Amino acid sequence: MKFSSKFFAAVLMSAVVFVSCKPDNPDPAPVPDKPVVKPEEPEPELKSVLIPISAAGAHAAQVLNMGKNTYTITCTGGDPYVFTPKFTADIPVDHAILEFEYTADADLTADLQIFYVTSVPSENSSKKYGTLKATSTFKTFTADISSFRLDGWGKKGHSLRIDPGDNGGPTITIRNLKLRQMNKDEISAKGEALAKKQAKQDMAAKMMKEACKKYKNVYFIQTNATDAMHETSVDGTHPGDYGYTLWARSIEKPILKILKKYGIK
Repeated sequence: MKFSSKFFAAVLMSAVVFVSCKPDNPDPAPVPDKPVVKPEEPEPELKSVLIPISAAGAHAAQVLNMGKNTYTITCTGGDPYVFTPKFTADIPVDHAILEFEYTADADLTADLQIFYVTSVPSENSSKKYGTLKATSTFKTFTADISSFRLDGWGKKGHSLRIDPGDNGGPTITIRNLKLRQMNKDEISAKGEALAKKQAKQDMAAKMMKEACKKYKNVYFIQTNATDAMHETSVDGTHPGDYGYTLWARSIEKPILKILKKYGIK
């Protein structure tokens, strides 16, 4: 096949046009957008209520107000303890962390015990937190007291009794005693603890139900001592008189049904 000179001229012109149309500096390949990392939002300021310590009612202890929410407590004999003044207003129920800073010039020989007083101090409305060790620099003590708050402690007229836990001798300095809201880490830890507790309860219930199916005369009855006002417990764990009354009511019908099955009325 022969090509004419006009054909070659046309091909040459097309090549020239194609080359001349290419850009001298072609656009670079698009760069993918970098992920935007948002800075972590600062934790909102936690609300708190400062609580003073009173010399009134102290036993085997001398209280010195040093100013700026700082108090020096000198243990002078057996079973030393001090009180806070009665609260002049209800403390918000979400203030569920008890916190203070302290120094101690010697190790204390017994557990720190705190009474959550509604009228008079009661062992049933108290908790022991272990011994405080000697420290010349301020250390922070924190305690989750959600159970006492849910049981109604923290209203106007209530107070704290602090038993440092020694038979006399050490001097303890406490500053910034307060009730405050939980921070993010405390909320997370509490959620995890509640989830683990619920998982154990669910597992126990499952095992008991399987035992009831396997064995003819085994019965599983779940108690219920909850109430809307959270007045069933003396310490957030153990039922009081009202709590045991609700327990009895919750198991009455199931027990009567079981007894009837065996001809017992």
